[in-house]
Amino acid sequence: MVDNGTVLVAGGLDASGSSTDAEYRLSPGDGSVTRVGSFGTPFHDAAGALIGPRLVVFGGGPSTGTDLVQAQPGGVIGHLPTPSSDLEAAEAGGRVVLVGGYDGTNFLTSVLATLDGTRFSRIANLPEGLRYTAVAPDGPTAVIVAGGLSTSGPVDTILRITVPGGTVTTIGRLPRPLAHATAIELGGSVFVMGGEDASGQTVRTVERIDPRNGHVKQANPLPGTVADAAAVALGPDRGMLIGGRRGPQGSDVPLSTILSLRLR
Repeated sequence: MVDNGTVLVAGGLDASGSSTDAEYRLSPGDGSVTRVGSFGTPFHDAAGALIGPRLVVFGGGPSTGTDLVQAQPGGVIGHLPTPSSDLEAAEAGGRVVLVGGYDGTNFLTSVLATLDGTRFSRIANLPEGLRYTAVAPDGPTAVIVAGGLSTSGPVDTILRITVPGGTVTTIGRLPRPLAHATAIELGGSVFVMGGEDASGQTVRTVERIDPRNGHVKQANPLPGTVADAAAVALGPDRGMLIGGRRGPQGSDVPLSTILSLRLR
């Protein structure tokens, strides 16, 4: 999350595979990383957003999903309607929008919106339960949801959800089913980066989606394969891709790399 020109990064899995509660501040100028705080409960597979001056984390947990909404500073400030992990967040319509996830039993269809991290409204339902989607804003009043993992495997759908109206429209298809990818909005397009294909392999592809018509074009690939990374837009034409993993789950390698992204 961008905060006064720097990037806040929190949680995830460390090199030993354990969840962390750390919060770091990353300087885009020189790439320096400084630990600036801690959350009360370690977590990974959570969603995060800035609400006012605070970094707020939704769900996730040290081993299984929780319903905790944690803020730094502030500790636990609320609870999700259900325990959830593997959900994604984007900001649109003045709200934080939370998409899909997993409650320990079910793949979630819920699309939730919140203004403050304490009260949630269900604004839409996905066509099917999805986790590990790629989500990014589409301007100020919608979000794009690309791919994700269903009970039958990765999907290739590209959805547009209006905020706060909650209208869900299928606008296109990815070139192949994909989960664990990362999305970012740059220059009016949504870029879907990396992920894991139907064979369980991480990929280095970058797909450029035109939200107006759902058309997809292949952009320059990443330097290496990556899944479950974090991404942040630093302006209309540049961003960063942070961390992630390489290789199929169970034998994957955590990444500490920070990539600079720029439109040409």
